[in-house]
Amino acid sequence: MSRLYIQNELPTEILIFIFKRVRFPKDLILSWSSFLDVTVAQAIIAQGGILSRYFVQRLHMNFGAYDSKLIELKIAHGVGSSQKPQTIPWASDLPISVYIFLLKTASDIYKSDLCLKGNDMELFHFYTGGPQTIHYALLVLAKNIDQIKDMILRFKFIPLPPRNLDNLPENNDQESITPEEYPPNDGHENLRQLITIARSMIICKEIVNLWKEIGYYEICNDVNDLVMQGALLIMFPRNHHQDGPCPTLKLLTRD
Repeated sequence: MSRLYIQNELPTEILIFIFKRVRFPKDLILSWSSFLDVTVAQAIIAQGGILSRYFVQRLHMNFGAYDSKLIELKIAHGVGSSQKPQTIPWASDLPISVYIFLLKTASDIYKSDLCLKGNDMELFHFYTGGPQTIHYALLVLAKNIDQIKDMILRFKFIPLPPRNLDNLPENNDQESITPEEYPPNDGHENLRQLITIARSMIICKEIVNLWKEIGYYEICNDVNDLVMQGALLIMFPRNHHQDGPCPTLKLLTRD
């Protein structure tokens, strides 16, 4: 079914029906320009759709199309280091009326705490001890647990959907990750940030329940492979001798 047919032929009621029942709404991102209008956006919010502050921050960052002609002229004349983006920002062709509606709705919800120029993923990274080793991260996360709860319960912090994680690196420690563009403009979350999410879940299982409390039940499916890999790396670190002691029950079942 073409975008043009969806836009011109299907009534708004059917578009809402499709969006409410599609298994993975993120798959509709490629047809936003023809699928999502203000009426559909209003219906999603009215039905309890989660408008997280982080989503609005990333939406604001990626909204609006590039002036391709200006970029081409800059490259042709060697002005600066301008490069034509390899991927089109995921919200570049979102109708401005929808953008304004989502921005106003988020402003009504979060008021002066909206922080459009902020980045809740980076905030979560520091609150959970992302820059630290796993041992120090335990202390950092415990110290900041109230701020983490506030981020999830009040500001509805939810990472953007992951890319295909079928081909994970052998080690998911931060140093072994191939550098990726950050923040990404394709509407997905980078592997490095997902590892931060997974490690926080390993350290504190309560975080999983917090996400489920606000309706983000996909959290386990989204990062399950990373959690399993991270847990194995903690139990059997790279410098672990094959004849060394096996992990104890206390380590495997710790909170």
